[in-house]
Amino acid sequence: ASCFTGNLNQVKQAQNEAASDITELKQIRQSEGSQRVLISNNIRCISADDKNVWIATDRGVSRLDKATNRWRHYTKEDGLNSDNINAVASNLNWVWFGTDDGVSQYNIDTGIWRSFKGKDGLKGNRVLRIAIGIDYTWFGTDQGINRYTRSIDSWSARTPKDGLSNNIVNAIALEDEYVWIGTNNCVNRYSRTTDSWNTYSTNDGLANNVVTTIAVSGNYVWFGTYRSGISVYNKTNQMFGKLYTKSDVLSSNDIRSIAIDGNNIWI
Repeated sequence: ASCFTGNLNQVKQAQNEAASDITELKQIRQSEGSQRVLISNNIRCISADDKNVWIATDRGVSRLDKATNRWRHYTKEDGLNSDNINAVASNLNWVWFGTDDGVSQYNIDTGIWRSFKGKDGLKGNRVLRIAIGIDYTWFGTDQGINRYTRSIDSWSARTPKDGLSNNIVNAIALEDEYVWIGTNNCVNRYSRTTDSWNTYSTNDGLANNVVTTIAVSGNYVWFGTYRSGISVYNKTNQMFGKLYTKSDVLSSNDIRSIAIDGNNIWI
């Protein structure tokens, strides 16, 4: 999933696998001809699976069926907890939506919706980020980090009293052993094996303590920050190394999203 705020552009690459040039860059807006394409032009997050592209907005969700190139839209009337969607992530037959009023889950096969809020075990109703692992789905909220165990339908949460540096979770990246968590005050690395925490701040080399996005690529962890560029952490020597800002190659120091695509880093 890629999360940001703004309009939507579709990039098409050349069909030849050896070619990496972009052959078409298409801006997708709310209406195209007679078809209502996007439910809103204010895009919050995008998730793509084999069959669909899910686009979260401030007015609900738009779904593109890749096979038919047709669009469908979902709002609170269909089963969403709220029309203000901050995050979306899809896997297998389920799509998860982080809203301003808890978590909504949609079963693609059955069309059935489920809702998760505080009464179900979710801590913090404003859900900002979602990351899907093998056994768990992780949710960053304005009240900490939540872990949903899918096999037994149960919730657990971690907050500052457990080791999290700040309640507001802006970013989550998963590895086999570690969960990287970007907050409004520093980065946390949570070890699932030992149930222990490490915290990284500007004192350690982080560009800014407000971390907006995280991406893991091999031996490196990339941290996008608020108006301070990108910090890169080397897992081998456990140190921050290169810092990228406008003075290097970036068009802006305000980083909203980072995506890894093989040897390419999309910012």
